[in-house]
Amino acid sequence: ERILDGLKDLANYEAGALVFWEQSSDTSEPEVVTVLAGPVELTGDQFRSGVYRHQLHTALPPPSTLEEFSRQVRLRKALGHSVLFPLKTPELYLGLVYLAGDDPELEDPRLRELVQVVCDALALTLQNALLREQLGRTNAQLSEQARTLEDILEIGTEITFKLEVDAILQ
Repeated sequence: ERILDGLKDLANYEAGALVFWEQSSDTSEPEVVTVLAGPVELTGDQFRSGVYRHQLHTALPPPSTLEEFSRQVRLRKALGHSVLFPLKTPELYLGLVYLAGDDPELEDPRLRELVQVVCDALALTLQNALLREQLGRTNAQLSEQARTLEDILEIGTEITFKLEVDAILQ
């Protein structure tokens, strides 16, 4: 919601949506998370259904698919202008920002370019957070493996210095 609020200072829009996906390890389909802002006529489930139907969550779609999606999945029917911005980095396609309003300036190429730069910066920030999270998990796993190896080394050292079988088994 804060991201969409921040974009209001940049682009004059009335309704917006932020959608991103998280690949969970137990399913092949990513979980689509949606935040809707402003007066919208759809529910989050309806919006997610449109994302799945257009397969926007599988790979970065061509502009024609994004335009078709914005024509078919309307945040509010009365709003005449809508634009979609991918949240992407060179490595990841993380989601979309969807803005709709009555102001034709919303579709101005210079404004679109500026909003896309903001979206690219946001995507880099999200990618950084994901990498930090993954690094934290990997660090925890490595720490656990190191403790296990230390225990094995300690047992091996004790076996080396104790010659009695009963003492070794203890």
